[in-house]
Amino acid sequence: MNDLHGSGLLRGSLVAVFLSALLLPPGAAAPRVDHEAACTYKTLSWDDFRGPVISGQQVAWIAATIVLEPFEVEVVQQGDSWVAKVDYPEVYALMDKLQSSARRGGRTEANLAHEQTHFDIAEYEARKLALEVREIRAMGEEDSLDLRIVLQEKVSVAYATALRALLQHQQLYDGETGHGTRKKPQKKWQREVAELLEQTEPYKLF
Repeated sequence: MNDLHGSGLLRGSLVAVFLSALLLPPGAAAPRVDHEAACTYKTLSWDDFRGPVISGQQVAWIAATIVLEPFEVEVVQQGDSWVAKVDYPEVYALMDKLQSSARRGGRTEANLAHEQTHFDIAEYEARKLALEVREIRAMGEEDSLDLRIVLQEKVSVAYATALRALLQHQQLYDGETGHGTRKKPQKKWQREVAELLEQTEPYKLF
């Protein structure tokens, strides 16, 4: 069969979302979103793929990205300096259900496992960014607007870098697995990504 399986589509905009509850895989963050249009990280089913079938697309595809919500800046004095940091950053993986779909006959268990791993990769990259954002600092001689701008610029650079890393990670995954058509590489990637998630700290959603 010449059709390919899956793709990790990225959207870099900030997203306003709603609170909800759902059952997540072991080690996942507390759930935040699961409605008709989007969901945060969880075990997927084909019911989550609600977008239209696009001519020329793969057999199945998922639109998954990393969201960094607008944040407050906390500034504290340390000796003669002022230090700015992000106050309770909210970073998480998000699936756009309305941009994710599968062709007729493509909703197989193997294809779903391939798309799940795309989402797992997004979750892993989101966890790395969440940790990085918590550690970002900007220092100045006074509590000023410029200090806050420097911090925001550092966070923006980190976010853009994370989105590029996510895209590269997803492309490497699809390339080595043949979009899920190569069984041995697919199993290898599923195992390795699961190990990456086990080794990283789940982020907290407030």
